[in-house]
Amino acid sequence: MRMSKNKSRKRLPFYGLLAILIFLFGIVIGLTPLQAPDKDKAKPSEVSFESTWGFLENIAQKPHPVGSDEHERVKNDLIQTIEEMGLDVEVQDTIVHKPEFERATRVQNILTKMEGADSSGTVMLAAHYDSTFVSPGASDDGYGVAALLETARILKDKSLKNDVIMLITDGEELGLLGAHAFVNEHPWAKDVNVVLNFEARGINGATVMFETSGGNGALIKEFQKATSSPASNSFLKEVYDVMPNGTDLTEFVGSGMQGLNFASAQSFNSYHTTIDSLAFVDKNTLMHHATYAYELATHFGNIDLKKFDHQSEKNAVYFNPFAQTFVSYSENLVIPLLIVTFIGLMATVIHGIRRKLVSVLGALIGFLLFLVSLAFAYSISLFAFKLVTFFAEDVSWLLEFDQHIASIYLIGFLLITAAVLILFIYVVQKKIGAFQVVTGALIGWYLLASVSSFLMTGASYLFVWPLIFSLIGTNLVFWKDKTFSTENNVLLYSAFLVPGIVLFTFLVFSMYIALTITVIHIVMTVAAFSLMLFVPVFARLKGSWKYAIALLLLGISIVTYQTIAVEATSEHPIGNQVYYMADGDLEKAIWGIESKPDSFTKQFVADESQFDDHPLPSFTYGEMYTADAPYYDTNLPQSEFISDVTKDGWRTITLEIAAPNAIAIELGTNSDISINELSINGEELQLDEKHYSKENPYFIELFGLSKGFTMSFTIKEGESLDFYLIGKTFELPEEHSYTERPANMTTHGDYNMVLKSFRY
Repeated sequence: MRMSKNKSRKRLPFYGLLAILIFLFGIVIGLTPLQAPDKDKAKPSEVSFESTWGFLENIAQKPHPVGSDEHERVKNDLIQTIEEMGLDVEVQDTIVHKPEFERATRVQNILTKMEGADSSGTVMLAAHYDSTFVSPGASDDGYGVAALLETARILKDKSLKNDVIMLITDGEELGLLGAHAFVNEHPWAKDVNVVLNFEARGINGATVMFETSGGNGALIKEFQKATSSPASNSFLKEVYDVMPNGTDLTEFVGSGMQGLNFASAQSFNSYHTTIDSLAFVDKNTLMHHATYAYELATHFGNIDLKKFDHQSEKNAVYFNPFAQTFVSYSENLVIPLLIVTFIGLMATVIHGIRRKLVSVLGALIGFLLFLVSLAFAYSISLFAFKLVTFFAEDVSWLLEFDQHIASIYLIGFLLITAAVLILFIYVVQKKIGAFQVVTGALIGWYLLASVSSFLMTGASYLFVWPLIFSLIGTNLVFWKDKTFSTENNVLLYSAFLVPGIVLFTFLVFSMYIALTITVIHIVMTVAAFSLMLFVPVFARLKGSWKYAIALLLLGISIVTYQTIAVEATSEHPIGNQVYYMADGDLEKAIWGIESKPDSFTKQFVADESQFDDHPLPSFTYGEMYTADAPYYDTNLPQSEFISDVTKDGWRTITLEIAAPNAIAIELGTNSDISINELSINGEELQLDEKHYSKENPYFIELFGLSKGFTMSFTIKEGESLDFYLIGKTFELPEEHSYTERPANMTTHGDYNMVLKSFRY
């Protein structure tokens, strides 16, 4: 017996709500790969949380940048820990100079090697032990180092087939310097077949495998076999490949190694700040790091590594739609899948035309509406975010860096975007029909699938698989009924949208985590891709405009309330930075801040009227609010003359340079000069140029050398060596009495800099 049309329409809102629940179910499933597995629910493993935590506690007590006393303590503790395991330790101690970073640094890499029983090659696990200047480095990279130590603790009693190297690098935060030294100077580097690098950009969430070497087909197959809790997709690799960022893996891959890169990325507000500390450690994330390291070391330690002697020509396409599920296939299948999808799209359009539900003109109009909807999502979210930043200027740090605070905004913006699209489609589909809108969206999806398949193959799965399922759902509805006016068809169509919802949920939240909410307009545009397959269904509901208004008001309320109520706390602090700049030649000093004075920085700079781009002639650090400061010479650099030898028209001046209380020394020339050779402790530095001027000076930062080093300059006979040194630390002068930052404030590092000029 057929239900009457009126009765069906009355019941439609209930089934529409079920469709919404299906949509929400897809979102929940899509979020699962972003969460680290619960360590208390994990299967029994040899990986011990207590042991891993103990390693981390020793590493992350205080900031330990290169050149600091704490860095020396951490290095010695790591050496002792590995030796107590019964393993031999080697320290690679060298000076590394990378002209592109304008830095020269003493790095001390820590290495140990476990010989295989019947080795076919070498797998190397890597993480760095140096931190930034103010961060204790609990996650970056305490997680990685603790994971390596825990893996070494277990493997020392096992007999793997292959050799395993544990490389704990130094100087990563200064430009990947330890990794650079290893690949260019260490004899073990040529033996490495596969490298597994562990990093962090945030203190919690899943540890994601976000980067691979090129031609990763074989690597991905083994990764899939090895790990029990994979979190990865090839879209992340495509994005990271075009970003300017780098990790130690950049150096390893650049030298010809094949490898995988792992990192946690959530709670970005911890990255390189004071709250990357033991107090904020996510224990599940720490265990995810350690479990990855052990499982992968064991797996690669027992397989034939000769297959990695030659890089595969093909990449894999891979993703995990939900937790502990991983799908991969060769990029050779990308174009065949695109062809199948095209056939499916054409068949769907023809099916719709035969059912008199779609016309060619209507589908084209639907496609234009799809583009207009994306433009709406972009424009509205951009405008709304500008309003938010205008009214919440004082807490802009939280908007940019604090994921928890930004997540609430993300929810509000998603509701606003969905509501606007529903209202828009509710109006227009009355004139052209829901199926025209859906078909237009399907065409838009196919175009994006085509672009990604040819230009960004690792991202193609995001468009192809949701499109395939949507085409199946649309055709079933075409076949079963002519409209969305029956409740069963609403549920049927919604069910086939779940794969797209799942994949795009991961995509939207991954983009938001990686790029921060400052690009919310881009994130909302991406979200609109998925919404435009669901919205026409929702817009067919009786009174759907009322639901849309409710969603709009709810979204506006969330954004408004958050803007009014948001405030910094100890768990969600705002950041600031203070500069102390002292000229030892003039014995004059100033304070500088880059943002308007707040409750902490106003004790140094209270007057907003002093805003200058050259606060001291000898310092060029950009525009700042400034105020006079007492002169302290604690970081005053020293230069002691050793020798001056002239030969064949060149003058070689050798000096002993130091700034005993500083962590780093900056050196720059003050006048026209021709430098033929330059060396530190007898090691020659690479020079990109030979001739320098006041406008284009020679400049270099020196880390790990401030206790004292010899530096030789070979310049033209008759020229003077005129240069300055700046002794740097990254905390305010101890001699100065000031009120410490409150618990709701953090920093990426203050600057304490004292300059002195020299002429020989």
